[in-house]
Amino acid sequence: GFQQKGANDAFDLHRARLDAKGSITDNWSYEVYVEFAYSVKLIDGYTAYKFADFAKITAGQFKIPFSNENLVSDSQLEFIDRSQGVEALVGRSKDVIGNSNGRDIGLQLGGSFAKTDDHYLFDYAVGVFNGAGYNVTTDNNYHKDISARLVIHPIKNLDFGGSWYRGQDIPTGGTKSQARNRYGFDSRYTLGLLSLNAEYIHGTDAAIQKDGWFFQAGYFVWPKKIQLAAKYDTFDPNKIIRTDRTNIYTGGVNFIFNRWTKLAVDYLFKHEETAVPIRNNVFEAQLQIAF
Repeated sequence: GFQQKGANDAFDLHRARLDAKGSITDNWSYEVYVEFAYSVKLIDGYTAYKFADFAKITAGQFKIPFSNENLVSDSQLEFIDRSQGVEALVGRSKDVIGNSNGRDIGLQLGGSFAKTDDHYLFDYAVGVFNGAGYNVTTDNNYHKDISARLVIHPIKNLDFGGSWYRGQDIPTGGTKSQARNRYGFDSRYTLGLLSLNAEYIHGTDAAIQKDGWFFQAGYFVWPKKIQLAAKYDTFDPNKIIRTDRTNIYTGGVNFIFNRWTKLAVDYLFKHEETAVPIRNNVFEAQLQIAF
C-alpha cells in the first residue's frame, strides 16, 4: 500500500522459488535454485568441494562474499525489504549493474579456522568474479572483480564482519567500463529473545561516492512466535549532493506459525532531504511458505 499519489496499491508475487541441493560425496555438494515468479531464471547454480573446515572451493553462480544482510536468506530476514545500501551497492535492485540478487559467476575459496570449545573464531571467503552480474553468459569487460569477507566471532552469538570489493563494470545501458568498488562493516548480536544488527557500506561508481548504513533491533514478545522489530536505514546516492539522502524508519511485526510459515507486516516512514516533502510512506504485508 503506497501513500504517494500515482503509485498503485497492489498484490505482488514476490518470490516463487524451487531449490534443489544435495551432496555427491561427504565433501562434494551442489545447489540449483530457480525463480519462477513472472519469469523463469536461475538464481544459484554451483558446486562446492570441502577439503577441510578451513578450505572450501565453490564454483558457479552464487552470492558474492559481501555484506551480512546480502548473505542472509530471504526467508530469514527480519524485514520484508533489505536496506537501501545493500540494494544499491551489492548487486541488487538499485545497483548500476542492475538487479542480480547479490550474485555473480565466479570461483571462491572460503572456510572457518581457529576453533574454540564451541565455535570458530574466524570465517573467511575470497572470490574472483566476472562482475557483470548473474545469468550473464560472458564477462562484459577485460577485468575480473575480487571480493573478500572476514567475520570474527569473539564470543558465541556475537559477530563482527568486514567486506571488500574491487572491480570494473559497464553500467546498465552504458558502453564504457568504470570503477565499481565497495567496502563495508557489519555486526550482529543475539541475546536470548533480543537481536541487534548494524551495517555500513561505502561504494564508488566511476567518480561518484555513495554510502549507507542501518541499525535494527528485534525482540520476541512471544518466543519463536511473535517478533517486534524496528529499523533505521539511511542512504546517500551521491556524497557531493547535499539534498539526496533518504532516511527510512521501519516498524514491523513477524508472526511465525512454524519453521516453514511466516507472516511479516511492516510500515515504512520515509524522509528525503528535499525542499518539498514527499508523501511516500509504504505499508507492506508478506506471507511466505516453504515446503
